[in-house]
Amino acid sequence: MKKLLASLLPAALLLSLASCGGGPLPDLSGSASSSGGVSQTEDPPPRDIPFTLAFYPEFSLHPALAANRANLTLAPLLYESLFTVDASFQAQPVLCQSFAVSEDKLVWTFTLRSGITFSDGTPLDGQAVAAALELARSDRGRYRARLAGVASVAAPAEAPNQVIVTLRRPNGSLPLLLDIPIALGEGDHPAGTGPYVLAEDGESLTARTGWWQKEKALPVQSIPLHGVSKSDDLLYAFDAGDVSLADVDLMATNAMGYGGNYQTWDYPTADFLYLGFNTQSGLCRTPEVRRALALAVDRDTAVSISYANHARPVRLPVHPDSPLYSQAAAQAAPDFDPEELALQAEGLRLPGKTLVFLVNSENTAKAAVAQRIAYQLEAAGLTVELQQLPFEGFTAALAAGSFDLYLGETVLTADFDLAPLLSSAGALNYGGWQHERADGLLYAMHTASTEDKPAAAQALFELLNEQTPIVPIAFKNGSVLTQWGRLSGLSPVRGNVFYQIENWNVK
Repeated sequence: MKKLLASLLPAALLLSLASCGGGPLPDLSGSASSSGGVSQTEDPPPRDIPFTLAFYPEFSLHPALAANRANLTLAPLLYESLFTVDASFQAQPVLCQSFAVSEDKLVWTFTLRSGITFSDGTPLDGQAVAAALELARSDRGRYRARLAGVASVAAPAEAPNQVIVTLRRPNGSLPLLLDIPIALGEGDHPAGTGPYVLAEDGESLTARTGWWQKEKALPVQSIPLHGVSKSDDLLYAFDAGDVSLADVDLMATNAMGYGGNYQTWDYPTADFLYLGFNTQSGLCRTPEVRRALALAVDRDTAVSISYANHARPVRLPVHPDSPLYSQAAAQAAPDFDPEELALQAEGLRLPGKTLVFLVNSENTAKAAVAQRIAYQLEAAGLTVELQQLPFEGFTAALAAGSFDLYLGETVLTADFDLAPLLSSAGALNYGGWQHERADGLLYAMHTASTEDKPAAAQALFELLNEQTPIVPIAFKNGSVLTQWGRLSGLSPVRGNVFYQIENWNVK
């Protein structure tokens, strides 16, 4: 989704956010400030700056070991994965030619495309891919949580172009987890199979002459890298036009305030915002009360005002662009209705009762959403003790069960495995929800094949609508900022803002 960000946010938006409290507002201004007198001389001609990306030279570029966001943004230009996950949360093969899965969904065999080499000339084979995935799931790897269900990764000697992944827990959609860039070795600048390679001086990326997807015309043959050492350097470089693109979370807790004239290209993520309940004690033990309280959640206002439209409202815990999203189940889920909330609260004898509501105070947007929900509940006659806590205090209160409600956020995997959030043993099931059918339905959804998964998801959604252990609110968007008018044709996806770069137009 493409949005054009004006030079200043509308005043109404800022006033609305300010009225919601929750800490100081991030500076999301899109205008450059000036000071001193205005020169009457003719403005100098604009600088002819090529398409340039930010790079932290003192930090690693390794796609499985690095932690620097700007360097990780570069990864898809240098490295490729077995699959990529498109904007509809479906796996599209890249380095993988074909795959097969055992009947019990525990053993996956991936056959690699032939004729592919790393930038140093090393052939891509099963051993290289297996080593890269083992590193990714190691204690040092960025993907260790995602690949926690993997028991082993091996390359069979009899089939050097294959990789075998054995799981501890069956998974019917493993390719959705394998958009992991494949790098050769463990160095800070390892070779990859992608369309560009890091120049020897580290000051640019240059197009590879031997890239296997040579039928795709790259928009530029060389990309200068603008070296930075801290976040303020990156912010200043982008504001000055020295950096052409930045991949950001505009609604993050510590979001930087970018300036200048820029365009915003949003893309869907699996970053999930929801309202959780303590189902073990207090007022929210019964489904009837939870369904009534769910009527206080105004998703549309939360997205348009608190999240400045950098999110998508949802009534189900899967992204609306996913094939798992069921319109029928979404229509049956509780929706914002203050009048019905008041009626049901009266019928359940809730007026005058007190609810303890937790939210992390360090994120302005989340605090604003929580305040709006609290306002609606108080309008229905309840007393809400809204506790805005720093992250450490927030997580401690969750672990202790010292709450009735909490505003939660978690990043789901692209296969939308909900077991960590909703299963009886789920690490994120802070409310302690349990139901005799829940674990079975979660397992069925996770293990179902791509063809059968929507039906399995529908069955789970019906139970969730009935029990309401959580109230889905929104999925956040990621954002690509580009200098105004410099780029067109972008179609970023989660983990790869350069997706389908062959369709870009660089001015």
